[in-house]
Amino acid sequence: MTTPEKYGPQLSWTNIIASVVMIAVLVTGGYKIIESEFDYVRQSSAASFADLNKQIMQNRADIAKVRDEYLTLREHSANQQGDSDVNIALRNRLSTLEAQQHDLIAHQAHVPVEGKEVDQLSASVDKRFELLQQQINDINRQIAASVLQSGTPIHPAPPLLSR
Repeated sequence: MTTPEKYGPQLSWTNIIASVVMIAVLVTGGYKIIESEFDYVRQSSAASFADLNKQIMQNRADIAKVRDEYLTLREHSANQQGDSDVNIALRNRLSTLEAQQHDLIAHQAHVPVEGKEVDQLSASVDKRFELLQQQINDINRQIAASVLQSGTPIHPAPPLLSR
């Protein structure tokens, strides 16, 4: 009979267990490598997602800022346009009033009754001012006379009304 060594190694329980353990170690190592790769991908995608969210929030803030500035500029230009419209309306009204005033003044020159009334009013106001001035002068003379009689020094007083 021939020896079994001639035909190759024989399988023993030790060889089978060692082979199974080696395959289990390789499978476990491969699983751990794949698991760590998935964890890395998960972490990097979470970091990328967080960065993307930050960029989105920054872009939204920038858009809101630009929108607010745009609205502010639009409001300002609308306000300027409104002010311009008001100024134009006021200028037109002023021109109308000046024309009416010019017509009224020209009309008053043609109406002698109204001119006489204005002249009479002006004359009466002048007479009242003169009367008031005379009364003030009389009061000043009375004060000066009373001061001279009492013997106190006289300080010159400024004139109350001068013409």
